Amino acid sequence: MLFLCGIVEPRGTRDLAADLSLMAGARRAAQGRAPSTVGLPGAALLHANGTLCQASAGAATVLVYRPSAEELDGDLASAHALAETWQRTRTFDCAALRGAFVAVLYDAEAGETRLAVDRFATCPLYYHASATRLAFAVDLDALAALPGVPREIDPQAIYDYVFYHCIPAPRAIYRDVAKLAPAAQLAWQGGAASQSGYWTPGFAPDGRDTDTLAVELRARLEAAVRRRARPGCGAFLSGGLDSS
Repeated sequence: MLFLCGIVEPRGTRDLAADLSLMAGARRAAQGRAPSTVGLPGAALLHANGTLCQASAGAATVLVYRPSAEELDGDLASAHALAETWQRTRTFDCAALRGAFVAVLYDAEAGETRLAVDRFATCPLYYHASATRLAFAVDLDALAALPGVPREIDPQAIYDYVFYHCIPAPRAIYRDVAKLAPAAQLAWQGGAASQSGYWTPGFAPDGRDTDTLAVELRARLEAAVRRRARPGCGAFLSGGLDSS
């Protein structure tokens, strides 16, 4: 089971390690590989059954969490680049990262945090932001296990689920808990939180003929499947009219 959770409390006095244990216990994160903890001044993060890459520049630390090690190629350099760019321009642009990921930036000096997920939000990231603390997790039950995180059902979320057959981000089932949208990042500082997109799909016709585009499409699909395939991986086709 993939697991990632974290707490940012720049001026807090609580035992963050104890709170992380509550979050991990809610989903038995210790199943599989033993959880690992990353401690920073005013912040702590716990992860299990995935891979984590960490790089720093000045007071900024960037962490990139992946579901599998096969996707870590170039992540260390990317994390360094993200941290250095933050130091120079105060921007956190994750558009260059490929595949499934959760990225975290924490600036201990400024007390500022950025969270980002991949273009499809493969690893969903839930968060609760208060005036003094930001808590996040890829599992909603783990986040809800934290003291101070409200578990009041949001009626609008129920309506969304009935209407859309899901709860679209940024809403979550609990009031005052939110979910990062695909290709989005969260900025949190001093109790203020806001989401923004870092990537939007584009379409720019370049005049190539259909046969050429078909060849390229097939090559890209094969490369994508090859990159994500695991030993024992398979697919089931229904054989219906809407089957792939």
